[in-house]
Amino acid sequence: GPRARIFNAGMLMGGPVNFLARGPTVDRWVAETYVVVSLAALEGLVVLNHAWFGLKTAVDPQANPSSLGPYGHWSTFAWLGVLLAQTVICRTAVTNAKELKGGPPWSCGGADHKEFYFPRFWGLIFVCYGMLISFNLWVVGMWLAPH
Repeated sequence: GPRARIFNAGMLMGGPVNFLARGPTVDRWVAETYVVVSLAALEGLVVLNHAWFGLKTAVDPQANPSSLGPYGHWSTFAWLGVLLAQTVICRTAVTNAKELKGGPPWSCGGADHKEFYFPRFWGLIFVCYGMLISFNLWVVGMWLAPH
């Protein structure tokens, strides 16, 4: 909900949005991809988290009597799919950058302080990796918790 939006906004503002504000001429598309994909993924995840037909149904044994638990409901795989798509697209974008890479800490397409932005682009990817793991722990824990 609100915490996820605030966290994602912070991750985007600290890296891609700040990078774009400096007017880079090279690798601008990487930051634009991050922003568009991350905002779309965030909205999809919020809908899946809060809509009555989404994860609320998946983690409720009365509403979802599947023997597979929360993995017997489509929304669990939709959530994982959205997050996996965000992770893969952002990782592919940053690994295909021309100048936004590790190396001398000078500039990237005219935007100074490349060494400041590059780790922040990877930071969002690492957060996504963590979410792929923690989501599974959360969804199983919610399924097992007494309602």
